[in-house]
Amino acid sequence: MSDVAAVDTTRTALLRRYRMLFAASALALLAAIAGCTTVPEPSSIGTSGGMATGPGEPPSAAEGWIAFATPYAAMDLMLVRPGELAHRIVGSDTDDIARGCPAFAPGTARLAFGEATGDHEAGWTGAALVLADVTTSGEASIVGRFAVDHEASMPCPIWSADGRWVAFGTGADRPGNSSVYQFTEVWLVDTDTSEIRRLPDVAANDIEWAPDGSQLYIAGEGGISVYSVVDDSLRTIDDTALTRTIALSPDGQTLAVERRRINAAERFDLILMNADGSAQRVLVEDYTLMNGIGPVWSPDGSSIVFQRSCKTYADASGDVQRCYPQHEAVIVNARDNDPSNPAGTQTVIAAVQTGEGVDSLLWFPTAVTWSPDGTMLLSRAWGQPYGFPDAGTDALGVIAIPVSGSSPPVVLYETTEGADGYDLLEMNGFQSWVAP
Repeated sequence: MSDVAAVDTTRTALLRRYRMLFAASALALLAAIAGCTTVPEPSSIGTSGGMATGPGEPPSAAEGWIAFATPYAAMDLMLVRPGELAHRIVGSDTDDIARGCPAFAPGTARLAFGEATGDHEAGWTGAALVLADVTTSGEASIVGRFAVDHEASMPCPIWSADGRWVAFGTGADRPGNSSVYQFTEVWLVDTDTSEIRRLPDVAANDIEWAPDGSQLYIAGEGGISVYSVVDDSLRTIDDTALTRTIALSPDGQTLAVERRRINAAERFDLILMNADGSAQRVLVEDYTLMNGIGPVWSPDGSSIVFQRSCKTYADASGDVQRCYPQHEAVIVNARDNDPSNPAGTQTVIAAVQTGEGVDSLLWFPTAVTWSPDGTMLLSRAWGQPYGFPDAGTDALGVIAIPVSGSSPPVVLYETTEGADGYDLLEMNGFQSWVAP
């Protein structure tokens, strides 16, 4: 469901500047909702200075909060929700620590995130997985920290559905012309016992927990592997080579697989298959992309949202422009039980426009996921000056988009600091929104 991509950032001492844009009608809407073959190598198991306390607060303690990290120039950890300004919840202007990849444990207000000092080019030091509990007022208290001795990347945690396990990739590399980072090792942290399991020599583009938390699916160019936390075994799924990203349906029965086409570096198919790899069928054929977190299932399991490179878009003067790095979000029906809306039917989400004249921006998605109730899309987005030669600078933001289109989208956060086209954002955005 989400690339476990490394956070590639140049840490600076720049102060953040941001501005908030709210539409009154959309705020009202948001306030209402805010409420197989065996692999011979086993894992190596050990501990690493971890400590966690309790299961985290129930959703009512922090309902409606969305967690995200600011871009390259700052790498601060932020919370925002409708009607309130975004605010930093950990750290300070002068602590020189980069923090990113925030993810809420399902059904709780416990937040996991990665932290480190340095940057990708110079190397990370002091990397750690951190756990914090978030209160109703949006305050965070640290309850656990797990040191990561592999300094090649900052942890980007993915929670199991039961809120017990956290998994992340480490040891990042970007092979050839790949659009994603590939990890050489996967870690699993049991937040109940502080046990750490390390899966060495596992090339991973993406990881995804089975809904019952007993298995971790690991996707890479070589195919998909499945690790069992019950018996510490690792098996492979046949005929799954060239996999970029994966997502398991809410019932755990169906895998959505974004798979690179043979001899086509940036061209992909979106494929559905049973969880064991059988009954493979193409849902969306032959599209291009440069960014994104891959397919994400809607909470009811009926649809998938993914992103791809768009072909053209109209600028503010009405002229048609060719897309290159720009992306579009697409909702595709994944069920074949309605003749009028068969599986594969696509709905393209229009790019969001804000402002007027030289202040106008057209927002293209960098990572898209669902709200917990499935009525909204949450988009990390790149704001591009909209067709005016003397327009302002790029922006990066967080946008809530009603799926029905009955209300306008709302830009929850916007910044121009560090905004230069697409930044490499945290890749677990699908776990960033606390359910009401």
